[in-house]
Amino acid sequence: TSRSFFLSLVGTLFGEMSMYGAYNSSVRRFASAVMYINPQLPTVYGLAQCTPDLSPGQCWHCFQGLQEQTRQWYDGREGGRIVGVRCNIRYEGYQFYDGMANVRIGTHGDSSSPTESNGSKHRQTLIIVLCVSVTVFCSMLVGCLLLIRRLRKGAGNTKLEQAHKRNNSKTEEALKLWKIEESSSEFTLYDFPELAAATDNFSEENKLGQGGFGPVYK
Repeated sequence: TSRSFFLSLVGTLFGEMSMYGAYNSSVRRFASAVMYINPQLPTVYGLAQCTPDLSPGQCWHCFQGLQEQTRQWYDGREGGRIVGVRCNIRYEGYQFYDGMANVRIGTHGDSSSPTESNGSKHRQTLIIVLCVSVTVFCSMLVGCLLLIRRLRKGAGNTKLEQAHKRNNSKTEEALKLWKIEESSSEFTLYDFPELAAATDNFSEENKLGQGGFGPVYK
């Protein structure tokens, strides 16, 4: 009377069991499970296993293939088993394996299953690792940006200092030439303030004309 509902529960059992067997059982690729819903439905036990040479993804894919076959061949049955070359899966209305189940769903008095607890811890660890990684990455990025900015600023200051030194050296050379020419020439050399004073700050009244090299002042 509850065939479709029971099959959906078996599908849930297979999904949880396959996930644990493929990704949470290290190299064993093994999982056992138990699921209790209510007194009207039987407690269902399950087991899934892959050969240990399969990767987690390959094991999961193999389980999915068996689950599809289980829906086809065991429609409405309370138990069944399919044994493949690389993986096998089984479920029954009684416990057919020894020990505690790796996956517990809705069992008596259980507020949370070991799988849920392990998954929660795994998610918390993953979140912490991601947060720490992002923080370290951001810190390194900010540090790199500050270092680049400082290097560029230092390079700019160095260029300014070099330009200032070049200007000073050119000024010194010009002064030396000025003194040499003044001492050996019949012409008098004037600096800029003297020229500005003599031409009344280059006023238009003292402008004589315009030549090829610029304005000419009296």
